[in-house]
Parts: sequence; C-alpha cells; structure tokens
Amino acid sequence: MSAPTPSRPLCFFAPASASSGAAERPRSALHADVVWRGIRPALVASGLEPLRADEEPGSGLSARHLHERLMVAEFVVEDLTFRDANIADAVGVRRGANLGTTLLICAAKHLSQLPFDPWKMQVIPYDVRDDGSIAPEALTALGATLTERIAAARRGTLQAVPPLAQVVGMGSASPTAHEKADVFLLRMREVSAVTERISDAVALGDTAQAVAQLDAIRAEVLQAPGDVIQLHTVLLALFLGYREKEAYAQMASLYPHLPRELQRTSVVREQLGFANNRLAEAAAKQGNKARSQELRAQALAVVQDIPATERSSETFGILGRIYKGLSDAEAQAGDTAAAQAGLSEAIRMYEEGFELDPRDYYPGVNAVTLRIARGLPEDESELNNLVPVVRFAVRRAPEPNALRPAEAYWQTATRLELACAARDWRDASKHVEALLGLKGEPWMQPWMYGTTLGNLNKQRKARAGEPDTVQKLDEIIHTLEQRTRPA
Repeated sequence: MSAPTPSRPLCFFAPASASSGAAERPRSALHADVVWRGIRPALVASGLEPLRADEEPGSGLSARHLHERLMVAEFVVEDLTFRDANIADAVGVRRGANLGTTLLICAAKHLSQLPFDPWKMQVIPYDVRDDGSIAPEALTALGATLTERIAAARRGTLQAVPPLAQVVGMGSASPTAHEKADVFLLRMREVSAVTERISDAVALGDTAQAVAQLDAIRAEVLQAPGDVIQLHTVLLALFLGYREKEAYAQMASLYPHLPRELQRTSVVREQLGFANNRLAEAAAKQGNKARSQELRAQALAVVQDIPATERSSETFGILGRIYKGLSDAEAQAGDTAAAQAGLSEAIRMYEEGFELDPRDYYPGVNAVTLRIARGLPEDESELNNLVPVVRFAVRRAPEPNALRPAEAYWQTATRLELACAARDWRDASKHVEALLGLKGEPWMQPWMYGTTLGNLNKQRKARAGEPDTVQKLDEIIHTLEQRTRPA
C-alpha cells in the first residue's frame, strides 16, 4: 500500500468586497474574480491548498465560522480593496491571534484610503487601470511577490509575530499559551474526525444506511457542551449532510438543537426554508393540502426573515423555488390567477438573485425556464437578453472539484437547458452526450436526470405550438430517458 499523500498547507483567500453601496457590489465581485484567477496559480505553485471564502461549500459563513477558518489556515491572503469592514475584522483576528502567515494585498490607488499605515503592515500593492481592470502583467507581478513572501515565511525571515501579539506576549512559548494551543488543536482534530465520518456517511449509496449513520453522529454531537465552538462546524456539516441525502425531516428536527448563533446565520435559515419547502411538496403529493400550506408558509417565513443586507443569490433562489411550488399547487387546485401570481413572483425572485450575483447561474437558468413556461409576449423578448447572459455565467463558473463533484452534472445540465431555450440544437446535442457520460460517476443520483427531464418537459409543453422545437425536444428527452434508466 502506498503512503498517503501529505496534506498541503491551507491558504484561505478573503477577497475584496464592497461592504456598502449596492452599485459597487457587482464591480467588487468581478474584481475579486480577476484577482483570484490571477493569484491562484502562484499559491498552488507554492505548494498551498487555496480556498476562496465565498466559493466554499455552504458559503454564507457566520462570523464564527469565518474566524475558525482564519485560525486554522497556515496562510491567509486578504484583499483590502474597497475597505470591506469584514475584511478589516479578519485582519485584526489574524494579527491579534498570531496564527500563521497573513499576507495583505490592496489595489495601489486605494492604499491611501486604508485606516492604517500600509507600509508598516507590509501591504502588497498591485496596479489597477483607470477603468478598474487589471492588466495580466500586474497579476503576474502580484503572484511573484506573494511567492516571495510565502518562501520568506517558510524560511523564517518574514516577521512572524505581529506587534499586538508582542505586546500581550502571545508570541512567547509560555506553558499557558502552549496548553491553549494543544487544547485547540485537539478539538480541531476531533472535529476533523467527526466531519470525515459525516462525509463518509454522505458518500454511501444506500440512503437509509447513510441517514442512520448521520443520526448516530447527531446523537453523539448533541451530548457535547454547546459552547464548544469548534463543534458548530460539525453541526453545520451534519445539517447539510442531511440535505445531501434528502433527509429533510431530520434537517427540520435538528434546527431547534443548533446554537442560536448558528440558527441566525443566513445559510442555516436558507437551508431550513429549502427543507420545509421540500416537505411541503411531499405533503402535496400525498394529498395533504393543509400540511403542505403550513410547511410552505414556514419556509417563506424563515427565508423572508433574513435581513436584506445578508441576502444572497442563494436566498433568492430558494424563495424562487418556494413560490414556484406555490404556483404549481395553485395550478393543481385549479386557481389559475393564483398560479400565475405565484409564477410571476418566482420569476422575480430568481431574477433578483441572478442580478445580485451574476456568477450564480442557478437562479438565472430557473428564471429562463419559468419565463418559457409563462409564455407572455414580453417573456420571449426578455429571453433574448437573459439566455446569453446566463450562458456566459455558467461558462465562467468555477470548475468542479473534489469538494463539489456534482457541479460537473449541474453545469452540463444547465448548458443543455439553455441551449434548448435558445433552440441551439447542435450545442444541445453536445451537452446531451456529456450528461450521459456522467452516468457511471459514484456521486450521480437518478433524481438529477429527473430534474433535467422535468425542466425540458416544461419547455416542450410551453412551446407546443412550434412543431420543429417539439420534435427536437422529444428526441433529447427520449434519449435521456432511454439511456439513463437503471439496467
């Protein structure tokens, strides 16, 4: 048996983000994307494992979870451009705690706006053009400087102990500091072991067995003291693990046992809303209309309670899904007016989510599907504008990786649905073959194909008056149905 590959040091990247002013947010998001793509190769070449804060699974981290990652990462790169208060707080956490190496970067033209002396803090400047774009050579230079600083840190020639740590003595090897570090590291090892068990359970193909293992882990974790903050990461992983196995009732029953701070985070409230909506859909299928309405109302309440300043594209995506379910329920009950109102609200939510973060193609493609389904005269003209933008978004989406292997399916399925929406049948054929090629992947689930087939059937029904379109969609649907059935 070969020796396991040693883990690489973690480099946590906190990108620049506008903390105020909605008009600045899209520009700051694009800026962060460009910087990330520019420096990531240098971090990898330095032997680090780069992790971008807002691309982590279940992003929408609470302050506590962000601080946990800041405390365990061996290296942190923080971009101070746009003067984000959260990033400033992160700088204080790292420098005050004296944990690992912190490298600060900032667009040169913003250095004078920082609330401290950038030279004393060893901030690395990089050039930005007058129009806000960044030249490739500027990114290359930034990557080279980061490489030099990382090498210096490893040699011990980069200042290791920040001034605050020197004052309070945190840089000394006193027994108290050592004991605190040992306790923290022991807890983090315990957390790592439990989260690995959660990952192993989620990876099981037998859903009942997976949920039983998650239930066993839950029973163990809930016996631990609630103020062991490292366990919050475990509880969130367990909550999201239930989602992966579609154990929505377990998600809802776990929520009251979560610490209040965790309950108030947007990511937990979003996922609770998602779970309650799925339970509402299941109750509707069973003919329990009253229970379905109750659960859907709970789903709406918990997600709508998220403050506007904390809402993300995920928030609006879940709200869109809830209103879509409401529309379907009203249509089934024969209330056409209420169904149309719910459909319009779903479209509005999805489009608000996509406008908030054009990098997130999920709400964008759902808005496309629902505009096709609604079929009003203005929908077709709006689709001419919306479809190309969503196609661009999915083309620029982060590549699937070991943490998000299923992204390979969803990105390909989205490309297929958008190609069909644009009646681009040559492109659609290419994506059908790509989808079929994923059938044998261990993470593939039959319901994934079912979701895609459902969306394509919506397009087919809405465009029933276009014989050529119907024929092409019938061919695609038939191919997916025939070749994805269990043997």
